[in-house]
Amino acid sequence: MRSEWLSLVASVEWRSEYRGKERPVAITLGGLRVAVEVERTWIEGSTSAGQVSWRVFLVRDSEGRSFRIRASEQTVLVEASQAP
Repeated sequence: MRSEWLSLVASVEWRSEYRGKERPVAITLGGLRVAVEVERTWIEGSTSAGQVSWRVFLVRDSEGRSFRIRASEQTVLVEASQAP
């Protein structure tokens, strides 16, 4: 099953884990805070110095909606799943 992703204007609330890595715990959409649980995480992009790499989080809210959060050092992008 292939998912399509829709870009959102949202902010992400982060929490540090015991090793200092941050993980998303909530997304704020249009003033509404939505708690999320991380299902998967991975790295995309180059590991070479000076190249952009992304930490990608696949998260789900309590209603079963899926979101993808892509975070680099300068940018955070939030997308919602449009699964058929």
